Amino acid sequence: LDGPTTEIHNNNKEDTVTTTTATNSPFSLQRYVSCVSWGRREQLTMGIYLLTLLPALLVDDLGPVLSLTGALGASWIAYVGVGMVYLGVFGNEFLHYCNTELLSSSSST
Repeated sequence: LDGPTTEIHNNNKEDTVTTTTATNSPFSLQRYVSCVSWGRREQLTMGIYLLTLLPALLVDDLGPVLSLTGALGASWIAYVGVGMVYLGVFGNEFLHYCNTELLSSSSST
């Protein structure tokens, strides 16, 4: 077995106990978890996936789940999406305005 080993030393005796865990087994969960990189994007994706999966599993009628999903999606498009499009189109002008107008007026007060 090629897994990590743990050595336990006994001060009273001179022997060493070595335990080995099998990480190369095809059924080992540690093998699959160790090769997954859980960065911020992956955690957010998994969180959104679970937040949408759990109501669908718990509710018998999917009408309210779809209504809630549609309401949240429309709200996001109406409020956040418009601002993101504005920054995408006028991003440089907006940054210039923030640096010149907003920062100069806050430093004079």
